[in-house]
Amino acid sequence: MNGVNYQEGFQGDGSVGQIYMFIYFAVALGVAAYWIFTSQVKFKFELLILCFFLMTNDINEFLTFKIPGLGFFEIKPERALFLTFSFLLFRNWSFFKERSKGNITTMPWFILMVILFVIMKTASQFYHYEQVGGPSKVFTNFLESLNIIVLIYAVQILVTRESIGIIGKSIIFAGVFTAIISVIQVAHDPFFMRIGDLRRAFGPVMRANGIFSSENYNSCFMILAIAWVLYSIPKGALRLLLLGFLSFGVFLTFHRMSYLILMFVLAVYFLMIERIRIERLIVMGLGGICAILLVAILFNREIMNSSVVQDRLAEDQGGRFGYYVMVYNYIGNKPILGYGGKKNAVYYESMLKITREANRATGTTGGIHNSYLSIMFYFGIPAFIFYTAFVLFALLYFGRLATIHIFFSIPLVLGLFYALGGMTNSYLFHRFPSILFAIHIGLGMGARYLKDFFPVPVRKTRTLETQV
Repeated sequence: MNGVNYQEGFQGDGSVGQIYMFIYFAVALGVAAYWIFTSQVKFKFELLILCFFLMTNDINEFLTFKIPGLGFFEIKPERALFLTFSFLLFRNWSFFKERSKGNITTMPWFILMVILFVIMKTASQFYHYEQVGGPSKVFTNFLESLNIIVLIYAVQILVTRESIGIIGKSIIFAGVFTAIISVIQVAHDPFFMRIGDLRRAFGPVMRANGIFSSENYNSCFMILAIAWVLYSIPKGALRLLLLGFLSFGVFLTFHRMSYLILMFVLAVYFLMIERIRIERLIVMGLGGICAILLVAILFNREIMNSSVVQDRLAEDQGGRFGYYVMVYNYIGNKPILGYGGKKNAVYYESMLKITREANRATGTTGGIHNSYLSIMFYFGIPAFIFYTAFVLFALLYFGRLATIHIFFSIPLVLGLFYALGGMTNSYLFHRFPSILFAIHIGLGMGARYLKDFFPVPVRKTRTLETQV
């Protein structure tokens, strides 16, 4: 369980409330199994694995185990996904041949970009294999990146209207649960089922992680759940209750970028989908601003002394700007394959000068805090170009499809979070947001071939794709 930093002392005995987590595992598995095995979906086992993964998120790291005799190789939940869906893809490759009428070389542009990115990333790590951790580590890192491509294609095989409904209910279920845990963590016990980060918001209040390892992952998932609610729950009291509660959960994360993305998502939905008059939206926005100003006035001292403000006030050359300057100053020395990671003299000396912290200089904690610049520094400029093109082309792809059916706005929303959140966080391909994005890309690409979602003939949309 090395992927998540489990803080010592949680629950008073270092257990981080594992009993509650395993109870939730049992409940999530039972609920998902009930939905799936009472349905008519074809690939029940694979859908159960997928839904359980989505419902347990970061805390499923507790289910990691080692294969006897192969101590160096752990079976983590994301690797279980890779094995399950690689086998599914192998068994059903004819699915894509039939769909594309024998021409399986046609693919969206962003798929080509992500393949090229994986190639350049692997080439960089192979070249710097000593600092990466040896050939075995290069290979496992390659499998983690390959997992993204496997999920994008394999999830398409599962897509039917019924399976989409089950996946949506699973995400909403987990979103509500993590929002409940977030309320408990802020209002009652900050250590309740907490894993990973323990970051102060203001005064004695900690940012809510929910069932995730950090507050930004928590807010990302709840915003995704909001998108699913807007798509799948009919207008009425239940929909308003879910939207309000999930939005409150996002607020409790005290993650500023998530606030902006949530406001953007709601504004686009109400303007473009619900067609609410802009005057009403402005009034609602002004009301929200007034409420924020009131809180700022009443709690001015607590806010100014909070880590949120103090961290930013302290960010001069020793903050994130310093990380970005480091990338621009040194990438010219190794522009093609980058520096391979954090275990090199340039990273160590620069980070030690910027942060004056040994654990950051050695790469034990922290990073460059920007997906795009991290990739440029670690893997080189070509990898940066391919990764950036992947994100932009995916947004264009689903942005165009979203004008045809509201369902495609769900991967678009997640893509926006992934693209914008990457400017202040590192969402590399082994991180949960990347896996979540890959799953929804697969859902979107699969739904594109369903007449219920995409009535326009496929041949009229070939400009979204390339021939390779």
